[in-house]
Amino acid sequence: MDKENNLTRRVDVITFTQDVTESAISQVIHFASEAMNAGSKSLILMISSGGGDLPAAFTAYNFLVSAPIDVTTYNIGNIESSSNLIFLAGDRRVASPMSQFMLHGISSPANAFTKSEMAAQSDRLDLDIRRYSEVFKKRTVGHLTPLEIEHCLGGHTRYLSVSQAREAGIVNGNAASLKIPEGAVWRNVC
Repeated sequence: MDKENNLTRRVDVITFTQDVTESAISQVIHFASEAMNAGSKSLILMISSGGGDLPAAFTAYNFLVSAPIDVTTYNIGNIESSSNLIFLAGDRRVASPMSQFMLHGISSPANAFTKSEMAAQSDRLDLDIRRYSEVFKKRTVGHLTPLEIEHCLGGHTRYLSVSQAREAGIVNGNAASLKIPEGAVWRNVC
C-alpha cells in the first residue's frame, strides 16, 4: 500500500476514561492535533467519564466540532455531567449496549462569595445552562422524543439507557457497526 493511500485510511483512537479537567482536555486536543497533522481523516474518541469542569468540556466540544476531521464519539461506560458535551461533539455518536448517560443540574463551586460575587455566579450559571441547552438542542434536533434539557440542568437528575439516549438524539449511530481497523493509532488520556 502506498504512503498516500495509507494516510487516507488512517484512523486515530483516543481513550478518555477520567474526569473532565483542563489538563485532560489539553491532552485530548494535543492528541487530536497530532492525528490531524499526521494526515488522519478519522478520529474515534472512546469516552467513559463522570464529568467535571464545565469550561473544559466546552473547550473540548468547540475544538472537536471545528476540527477538519471526522469525529466519532463512543460511550464505553458512563457519560455523565459535562462529559455529555464532549460526547455530543461527535459527528457520529455511538454507545456500548450496557452504557448509560446522566444529566443533572449545573452548580457553582461552594466558596465564600461576596454579595456581588454571588450575583456574578448566578449570571454565570444562567449562561452555562443556556450554552449547554443550545449545544444539546443543536446536536439532537429533529428527534421524536426531545429531552427537556433545561429541566435536567435546573437540578433534576436523569439517567438514560442507550435506547432512551437514541430516542432523544444523543446517540445517532450503531455501536455494532463501529469497527476499529487494524493499524489504528491508539492514545490514552491519563
